Amino acid sequence: MGGVAEIAEHAGDGRSDARRVSVSFAAKLGSAPLVAGCWFLATYWVLDTVGVSGFATFSIIAGLAAVLPFLDLGLGVAAMDAAAHQRQDLDDVVGTTTGLLAKVAVGVLVVATVGGAAGAFPPILGIEGSGSTSLAVWLALVAFALSLPMNVGPRLLTGLGLNHWMVGFQTISVLVMLALVFLGRTVGGGLPVFAMAPFGGVLISNLLACVVVAPRIGTSIPEVVRKVATGNYRKVAVAGVAGPMFLITLILPVAYQLDRIMLAHVSDSASVAEYGVLYQLFGPALGVVGTAAMVLWPIFAGARASGRMTSTRWQRTFFLFALGGLAASGVFVVAALPVSSLISGGRVDVGWSLAWAFALLLLVQTLQYPAAMFLTTPQGLVFQAWLHVGMVAVNVPLSLYLAHVWGASGPVWASVFTVIPILTVPMTVRTLRLLKG
Repeated sequence: MGGVAEIAEHAGDGRSDARRVSVSFAAKLGSAPLVAGCWFLATYWVLDTVGVSGFATFSIIAGLAAVLPFLDLGLGVAAMDAAAHQRQDLDDVVGTTTGLLAKVAVGVLVVATVGGAAGAFPPILGIEGSGSTSLAVWLALVAFALSLPMNVGPRLLTGLGLNHWMVGFQTISVLVMLALVFLGRTVGGGLPVFAMAPFGGVLISNLLACVVVAPRIGTSIPEVVRKVATGNYRKVAVAGVAGPMFLITLILPVAYQLDRIMLAHVSDSASVAEYGVLYQLFGPALGVVGTAAMVLWPIFAGARASGRMTSTRWQRTFFLFALGGLAASGVFVVAALPVSSLISGGRVDVGWSLAWAFALLLLVQTLQYPAAMFLTTPQGLVFQAWLHVGMVAVNVPLSLYLAHVWGASGPVWASVFTVIPILTVPMTVRTLRLLKG
């Protein structure tokens, strides 16, 4: 448990906050050009191979990578929280979470096979039905299912204060994705290989993360597999964190990541392609901020445990994230149109409305992170979960309406309009009250 002991030694040390966030941020920012370049090249290759309509289908299936993580059930975060709090039963937490995720993975494989054989996925996703598209969805779901039990690995790295390692594995994931897209373009396989590529990349990166983190918690992958297969571990309660996180991760994709599917149903393939192209820039930008923010979870958890969490400390963090969000949003607006034209080879027109909507959503999400990472006690997560329920109840109908009226930018504007009053403001107010109380 050397990694846990190291975190314990420095828990609550305010002077280390900026350093730990900066290391993670620098790792993500340093890898961002490579990640973005890989996605840009993959987008160009897919567009060049299957055209705008085929790219729209690829975009919807690949977008499931951001929708399906709710099937993690919040268990990966429960393992991360256990590592952040230096729990002595971390081995049992890992066994419990991995075992449950293995059962979920089996369920996903069954649903993928039955749904694929029945041809049920194209009408559900709003894409053109064919043997190729059904195979594409099936391959994507199989790769996702195989990666599920290994979600614990990257989360443990973050909990142990090694988020920069996790960033490295995310970069490897994108490189594997690009290699698979290249394979589909040159050797053959087309859309099915393209659609499976992002999920295949996650599968490989999760496996590598597990290989690295296992010895740091005093175990090995074969040992974890043996314990899970035989049930030779003590079942521990993880619902306090996993329960509300499951609800949050179930709601977030509905609010944010179903935009392409909504557009496919109420708009046209051109709108889906416009959204999909610019998301290749928005995704990495949000990833840079999100990676830096995730470091705050173990930092704030350690500070609370040591009694060193203060209002001044949190406000300083909020101010830094606000500055970073403004800078990132400004760069995004400037780069949006020329970059999207470059990566699509001029085949997809991206409008200013979508560029500004994504830029403001990036800022809103950045402002929300400090409060979200502070409210990570079971009570705080329950509070966040209920806020998300209210947000999605407003966001979904508004997204559908604005997608019909405004096209590609509609669902993004809906997210901006709902997140600020329903999530960001209430969470920030509650955080300040708790710190002052």
